[in-house]
Amino acid sequence: MRQTQPQKPATSKPASSKSATSNKGPMAPVPAGASVANVATGETAKSTDASFAVSLLRRPGSGRRNAAASAVFLLLVIAGILFFGLVFQPEKLGTTGFKIQEYRREAPQSIDALFLGSSHMYCTFSPMLAWQEKGLASYVVAGPEQPMNTTMVTFRNCLATQHPKVAVVELRGLSFKDKVTADTDDAAVAGFYGRLDAAMAGKRINAWPTTLFDFFTYHSRWKELKRSDWTTAAKVLLGRVEPAFYKGFVYVPQTKPQALKTGEPFPIDHTLYDVNLPYLDDIVALARENDCRLVFAMTPAAYTVYFDNYLADVKARYPEIPVVNLNERLDAMGLDFATDMFDSGHTNGKGAAKCTRELLAILEQALGSLPDHRGEAAYAAWDRDLEKYLKATAAADAAVAKP
Repeated sequence: MRQTQPQKPATSKPASSKSATSNKGPMAPVPAGASVANVATGETAKSTDASFAVSLLRRPGSGRRNAAASAVFLLLVIAGILFFGLVFQPEKLGTTGFKIQEYRREAPQSIDALFLGSSHMYCTFSPMLAWQEKGLASYVVAGPEQPMNTTMVTFRNCLATQHPKVAVVELRGLSFKDKVTADTDDAAVAGFYGRLDAAMAGKRINAWPTTLFDFFTYHSRWKELKRSDWTTAAKVLLGRVEPAFYKGFVYVPQTKPQALKTGEPFPIDHTLYDVNLPYLDDIVALARENDCRLVFAMTPAAYTVYFDNYLADVKARYPEIPVVNLNERLDAMGLDFATDMFDSGHTNGKGAAKCTRELLAILEQALGSLPDHRGEAAYAAWDRDLEKYLKATAAADAAVAKP
């Protein structure tokens, strides 16, 4: 039987010696992942890692996946900043002052009147007294030294869940600087989206990080954090915030006698007035769009005439809107600067009661009548809030009276 010889595997010979070697010497071994063609032509071989990365990028859909992963990571970072900002923010909720989270817990379309402005408003009008004596469902929407852009934005946010019949706007904000910061009260008043609107309205781009993200403002509180900071933040996030029985009012039990000051009205500071006035125009437009009557107001001050030039200009600009200057009604209210003030521009609890009754009488005259919800089942919570209010204010007065 014929035996066959094992055949050697076929080998290919290079076409020429030039194709197998470079001008610089024999061909080097091909590194893993490198291109044979590149080595054959004498180009520098690519590293394994770089080649692998390039191959990943060239895979179908890898660009979209990388973009999606980056977007998810960015959203997680922003969510973390917002959450820890809420944790670090002091006084997220409380028994006094306006907080947007508490306001939103009020039953939709249940508020008849809003009182907008600065600390001069939240020390002047008591919604719980208005409820007790007239059955009016009202809310104070105000923050300290609040400029008109913040008042406008907050008014717009409030209209998202309520349709008030009237809004009283305190006008000292026309002379306040556009601070657009995330201090305790601004953060609580407007909330994140409200402060975003205010920052955009004020065109203060350099202030946006601290305006929008509380973490950058309050991160230094990390040594002060308590368990309540975490639990309250969780309540806000989970929507378990209860309505506040003060309804935005700040009750001040202390008394500091004030002497009436005489002099001429202050000249209008147009560097601030001209910035704030367009936002008052926006407030007027918002009220008209939402069929809400407006009343402008000036609260009591020891220097009774200092704001008169501003009031005169507002009256000329909006002749159809009533302008109430409580400094012209001191005798009618029986306001005593020796007993009814906390400082030269803020009433205490006794003074606020007198101002509240006067403002209610003015509103009754302007509107013809005020809705009285006492005894209605839908407003039973207001009676419970009144009990809490009376108990809290009595305790505050008692604490001050102690020697």
